[in-house]
Amino acid sequence: MAHCYIVGECEVRPDERRVLVEGQSAALGARAFDLLMCLIEHRDRVVTKNELMAQIWPGLVVEENNLTVQISALRKLLGPQAVATVPGRGYRFVMEVRERGEETLAATQSGATTGSPDPAPASTASTATSPARGEIPMPQPDRPSNSAPPFANASGTSKQVYFRRGLAAAALILTFAGLGTWKYLQPAAESESAAFQRATGIPLPNRPSIAVLPFKNMSGDAEQQYFSDGLTEDLITNLSHLPDVMVISHTSTNRYRDKSVDVRQIGKELGVRYVLEGSVRKSGDRMRITAQLIDATSGDHVWAESWDLPVSDFFALQDEITLSVVQKMEVRLAGQLHARKNGGTTNLRAYKLYYEGRKFHLKFTKEGFAESKKYFMQALELDPNYLRALVNLGWNYRNQAFFKYTEDPEKTWQEGMAIAKRVLERYPESGDPYALLAKLHNDKGDTVSSRKYIKIALQRDPNSVVFLGLAGLIFNDAGFPEEGLVVTEKAFRLSPFPPGWFYMPLSASYNHMARYEEALPPARECVKRLPENIECRFHLTIALAGAGQMEEAKAHAKEMLRIEPHSSFMKLHLKTQGSPEVKARLEGLLRKVGLLE
Repeated sequence: MAHCYIVGECEVRPDERRVLVEGQSAALGARAFDLLMCLIEHRDRVVTKNELMAQIWPGLVVEENNLTVQISALRKLLGPQAVATVPGRGYRFVMEVRERGEETLAATQSGATTGSPDPAPASTASTATSPARGEIPMPQPDRPSNSAPPFANASGTSKQVYFRRGLAAAALILTFAGLGTWKYLQPAAESESAAFQRATGIPLPNRPSIAVLPFKNMSGDAEQQYFSDGLTEDLITNLSHLPDVMVISHTSTNRYRDKSVDVRQIGKELGVRYVLEGSVRKSGDRMRITAQLIDATSGDHVWAESWDLPVSDFFALQDEITLSVVQKMEVRLAGQLHARKNGGTTNLRAYKLYYEGRKFHLKFTKEGFAESKKYFMQALELDPNYLRALVNLGWNYRNQAFFKYTEDPEKTWQEGMAIAKRVLERYPESGDPYALLAKLHNDKGDTVSSRKYIKIALQRDPNSVVFLGLAGLIFNDAGFPEEGLVVTEKAFRLSPFPPGWFYMPLSASYNHMARYEEALPPARECVKRLPENIECRFHLTIALAGAGQMEEAKAHAKEMLRIEPHSSFMKLHLKTQGSPEVKARLEGLLRKVGLLE
């Protein structure tokens, strides 16, 4: 017969795999719940650490500090004295436990009197499907901030219960205040995610979320910076390939480079539960790497490790760190981590050349593209199968053709297309070749093919911030601004401090939906970040004209003609609109500012 356990003010429901406090689901991970059940079921004795670890992590070899973390989670929920530590032996559950059967539980939920002292109030929690084993059930806010307190409409009996609890709480406050343990007196039903949302305005996602901060270069040699940068970006890439994890983009986490910021503040700014940070020190042919995972909602350390290893083991360590992090976040891998190697390399020289090339590529200038091309080609000479170097070379050709930074843009575009097809042959499971193909086809006005390819790219890598941003541009060009807005907003959630070009699809979506006032702020930000980018100017000109600010619109129209006298971009952009109504409306605004006859 189904039953539940009453432990203090908590109601433990084994069948639903959740704990209720005052009728609300408590913030408790899957491992912590398994630990609680094991301790309750064996509360008549001390349970050894080995028994607990075999029960909670069956078939896995994990460090003992994982158990300590879960014990702390239980004590945080139930109180510091709930689980007793028996030195040298293990743990024992020491709180009083009452069992409630199925019929009694049903009666309680319907409001019937049960006869048990101080029954827990009826549950108002959602009956949504409980999370699968291994996933972290993320708590929801207890109640809307404008709703009445839980005792506002309580019955007389319930009010007496709350009054007695209030007296007990007051006595505990007097007892513990001098001991510095006030934090244990906070209401258990006050979930971390609820407090987080009130403090930041950003809800924690309903899946594990993490920000990987730039690993510090402790070598004292700027030439070794690529190890730190590469490790940071590779960890972000590895984690973002896991569909059950939300990972903040490198663009946003890079703003914390060489800064001393409290991880709780970082968690608030980025809207994540976990922060991973570390350092790299290289000396000769050896290196020392440290990493630590921190709960950004509390500032508590979840896991820390250090490695002293030969430089040749650098690449293998990336997977080891990723695996350790996802285990600590209790994410189910289902084979995803090792099924995809992301086209990496084991050639350290090629690795360095690639990251040096990216620095120049991201400048988005004629000189930067020319310089980065040299680095990418040198990296490919050392490792012809280095996917990232190959894909970036393809983007290099595409960008030079698009911005007309070569004498023969058509030939350069064809070279980019050849590389995209080459990558697709070698790495059909990667999203990279599809994203490159999508943009190449879009440049020619083939929005049907472009939209098809970017959707495949997103199927391969749904958490890729770059793919989401590109999808925003492509969906708008194809005449689907609503879809463009959805993927762009997701991109902004994964990159709260985004690169300048992210503002293009956002302003474009609003312009295409005739929401010009909303298009103005992102369009202005785009021009501020990328003043020489004609696409940013185009969207700002449209937004200003649509909002009736014609003087400023005409000024930006002149800037467009200065940047690109023949305005081939504008003609292509209008050609790619999937909706005749949108195309006609944009053409009308461009005539008003003198860009069309």
